[in-house]
Order: sequence, then C-alpha cells, then structure tokens
Amino acid sequence: MINDEFENKIQEFITWLIGNGDSISTAERRARRIKTLKKYIDLDSPDMKKIYKYIETRERKGIKKKTLRIEMKDLEYWYRFNEFNVKLPTFKKEPAPEPFIPSDELIEKILKYCDSQPNKEIWLRNKLIIETFIFTGARIGELVNLNIDDLRDGNLFIRSEKNEKNRLVPLPDGLVNDLQKYIEHYRMQTDPRALFTSK
Repeated sequence: MINDEFENKIQEFITWLIGNGDSISTAERRARRIKTLKKYIDLDSPDMKKIYKYIETRERKGIKKKTLRIEMKDLEYWYRFNEFNVKLPTFKKEPAPEPFIPSDELIEKILKYCDSQPNKEIWLRNKLIIETFIFTGARIGELVNLNIDDLRDGNLFIRSEKNEKNRLVPLPDGLVNDLQKYIEHYRMQTDPRALFTSK
C-alpha cells in the first residue's frame, strides 16, 4: 500500500514537472532518480545531516560532481513539489569536456563492420541509427521517439526534446532506401509504431 502511495505521488510529480516546463523524458528521468534516492534519503522529511552523509559517501566512491549536482537538483524539485523550503548543497559546474567527433574514416569503418554482420535485424538497425544521427543531428531522446510514420517523402520528422521547434530533416536517397528496406524486411515487430525496435 505504501509503495502504491509512493508510485501515485511519483506520477503526480512527473505531471507537476511537465507543468513546470520539463519535457516528458526529463520529468521521467528525474522521477527515476528520485526512486533511487529514496533508498538513501528520507524523501518525506528533509534531513540535512543524512543528505550531507549521502554526498560524502558518493564522493568517496568516486561519483562525479556533475552526477551529484543533478541528483541534488532533482531532490530540490521533489522537495519543492512537496512544499518543503530547503536549501540543498550546490556544486560548481565543471568545464564540459571537448566533444568526441569521430573522423570520416572511423565512421566508415564502423558502418562497414555493421554491414559485415549476418544478423540484419540488429546490425542494419544499428547502422541506420548511426547514419540517422549523422545526417539529422538528432539527440538520443529524439531518435528513441522516432516512429515509422515520421519517415515522410524522403524527410524525417523529428520531435524536439529540448522545447525547441519540431523539424523536418531531408535525408539522402540511400538512407531513405535503406530505412524502407529495414522497415519492410528486418524491423522487429515488438512495437507497432517505433522506427527502431529491439527484442
């Protein structure tokens, strides 16, 4: 019964987050982290000593400050949702690492490897996922949310994950043809709508 009450409250929290500007995927990620934090922190009554102890334990385990900053931000949202007025620890933002951009040669090598694998359900899908990232600049969450119907007359409709405008991105003919071949012959039928599926 207690678990049911907590699950109901988590669902209300997700709705509250979305109402306050979070995307669905961000709200759901925050809710998952709150469920994890419940194992270590009393969510019903803020106890700063236990929160500091939790942070110390995590730092001793080598957890990055970025992760702790995200957890404390999510906990702050949770307490605000529950109408607790609590000032939680903050962490300085670390400089972002230089993004890894693979060379054309490395991409070609990866795509050739995908082509060489016998299981097309998995490896043609993997190759098309990589090519979709390359040609559309889609974020991971945007790619996960792609549906078959989003492939439209040589374009791919992408729903923005960051409250930006949705966009229609033109695709090269070769990629369109490979996507159609994948849909018709190799796509796993585990979801009626999703473009990229797994077992």
